[in-house]
Amino acid sequence: MAARVLANHFEKVTLLERDAEIDERQPRKGVPQGRQFHALLTSGLGILAGYFPGFIEELSADGVDSLAFPEELRWFQYGSWKNRAPCDLVIYPEARVRLEGRLRARVRKLRGVKIQTGSKVEALEFDCEQVTGVRLTQDGRAESISADLIVDASGRGSQIVKWLRAAGYPAPPCETMEVDMVSVTRIYWKTAGIRDWKAIGVHPLPALARGGHLFPLDAERWIVTLFGYLGEHPPADPEGFLLFARTLSTPDLYEAIASAVPAGEIVRSRYSRQTRHRFDRVERFPAGLLLIGDAMCSFDPVFGQGMSVACKEARALDQLLGLQKPNAILWKDYFRRCRSILNLPWMLTLCEGLRFPRMKGRRTLKIRFLQWYTGHLFSLSATNPQVCGAFLKVLHLEAAEPVLFHPAIVMRVLLRALRGWSAAPPPLSYEPMRRPSKYIHDLTPDTAD
Repeated sequence: MAARVLANHFEKVTLLERDAEIDERQPRKGVPQGRQFHALLTSGLGILAGYFPGFIEELSADGVDSLAFPEELRWFQYGSWKNRAPCDLVIYPEARVRLEGRLRARVRKLRGVKIQTGSKVEALEFDCEQVTGVRLTQDGRAESISADLIVDASGRGSQIVKWLRAAGYPAPPCETMEVDMVSVTRIYWKTAGIRDWKAIGVHPLPALARGGHLFPLDAERWIVTLFGYLGEHPPADPEGFLLFARTLSTPDLYEAIASAVPAGEIVRSRYSRQTRHRFDRVERFPAGLLLIGDAMCSFDPVFGQGMSVACKEARALDQLLGLQKPNAILWKDYFRRCRSILNLPWMLTLCEGLRFPRMKGRRTLKIRFLQWYTGHLFSLSATNPQVCGAFLKVLHLEAAEPVLFHPAIVMRVLLRALRGWSAAPPPLSYEPMRRPSKYIHDLTPDTAD
């Protein structure tokens, strides 16, 4: 997306890719969740389709099945099944490698854009208060590339903060939450039968920090991911995979795959912490440099917000470049706009993560209030289409927080509280299987951090 919007404003755009060879059929080494299920939220999909006309039609033509959210999703969240009344939200579940391949093929066709593989950026080059290029290793040779503007889209492994400190710039304030999340993913052949769903989601509970989801990968296969936080990690062996599915808060996901035939091996991935670098708070920053996506803020991947947030950031960059602001002030306006983009998804993941009693972090008055309010709202969303629709539009980043504080929704929350209903999840009607002791101290090596 960064290359796409830069192509609107620069004659030449060079996309530096660290991986030496890119096989469109295989996940890249530089993408930790490359083997996981991915789907753009409705907001991100709309932005992407605007910059790449025909993208949604291409998905449909290639057999990628649309998923109406929540009509075709059985979603167990906060102790109840969500209402499934239509609310005009659609996603297209697909393997990350296929989604990347589609976008890369379109970027290659852009006038003035070059994708350069095997390029490892080693440092920034400066001229006074301006970044003027990068030093890199290209196929074992040291090279330099000059540029009017550099956008770091290198993800969680970004070295920008280290390079800025080495150049005498202060490090930005950094906010983190140590989620200690491990996920395991396996592809299954779909079983025969008539269902009223295309996908299943089982979200963690405050007292049960594990969950899972099942999504269609194509017409014949499902992609299933199990995950757990704070040491409640799923095993990476076939027996342990199924047993862990039985320990979730509802049996539906396990029952869907219990008799299904695996179509691939189990892949394990780890996500230790979510991190937000507050470049919007720095007083001094070099001109000619910006960051986008996980390089600036990485989210717990369970919430699926990262790609859509990056699309919003790219659109903000496009708009600012269209105003032809000089680099000396571009960074200030860009990071200010990104702050408004990031605040909602960051607060959402923070509030939900801090529901786990063992999660470390400051439970401020604002967070405790939001947890109380959304606790009632989550319970109402099981039966009330208006409440559920508002919640889902915020979750998909289609609407801002004020939607959840519409007078009609506030009234329902207050009435529920005045009637003595708790903001905590309701008791489970199903007793999850206890985790077998041999898996409690599972120490299988992680594939990515």
